[in-house]
Amino acid sequence: VDTSVVYGDFKQEAFSVSEKSLSLDFFENFGDSDLSFTNPRMTLTAANDYGFPIGVHLSDIRFRQGSITTNLSYTGNVGLPDMFVIEGVTNFGDEKKTTAIELNQDNSNIVALLESKPSFIDLTVNGKANPIDANPNENFYATDNEGLEVQVNLTFDEVSLQKMISFDTEDLLDNLTELLLSVTVSNKIPLTGRLVLHFKNDFGQTVLSETLTGFEAANVDETGASDGVPVTSDFRIDWDEEDITLLNEVQNVQVVLTLVLPQGEDEVLLRGSDAVRISIGTKLSAEFTDDNE
Repeated sequence: VDTSVVYGDFKQEAFSVSEKSLSLDFFENFGDSDLSFTNPRMTLTAANDYGFPIGVHLSDIRFRQGSITTNLSYTGNVGLPDMFVIEGVTNFGDEKKTTAIELNQDNSNIVALLESKPSFIDLTVNGKANPIDANPNENFYATDNEGLEVQVNLTFDEVSLQKMISFDTEDLLDNLTELLLSVTVSNKIPLTGRLVLHFKNDFGQTVLSETLTGFEAANVDETGASDGVPVTSDFRIDWDEEDITLLNEVQNVQVVLTLVLPQGEDEVLLRGSDAVRISIGTKLSAEFTDDNE
């Protein structure tokens, strides 16, 4: 009798795998900036060599930021709410079965989870065998089964960071005829993008906007990650007297930094050590007159 494999109907027995935490230290660079994503997706890919399908409860996956945890929610599987059905191997000796599922803004709460800037994903695999009960189920278990492996891949088209900073000029702009704003972007992130400055008045209305496009991405190494060397891009904004008049109304500046993949790249690896720094300087031209003349 071959005892290396057992056949039978395993019913809908509970199934669990030990918890694994995935670090998301890249978000630490964003500080207190507001974060938004365009078309975020999280793909779960499971490799299973068991002789039975497994239904995994996705609500057991948690996104954690400090002491605050939020559970994943998935509505894409109408018949089995909140469940990822992983196919099993049909015949003993067959190759592992791979099953993938994509969670997006239409079938999950992935947007809210990512915008919370989590530090970790606690990947807990709990579920049951034969989530769709065939009654009877034709299952098997082999002593040399390697088990269930689950990988997580996070992707998005764009990520935008927003931060409001004060803009208190007092009497600085009086008598100015020209104002040159120089902006330097020092980027260690392997993403390119654009920088938008919205100059707002006391009522939150934008009185002047400037868009700086195409700052350079960091170079990548053989793994697709940043080589750690900052790449510098320089921009200049020339303002005339009409612009300066508008700036006199400004109380705050909304800084919007949008990051995208460089042209020709399908994916890059983001690390916690990646950062982008923005430096702003000015050059003034003023005209003064003697009111007593």
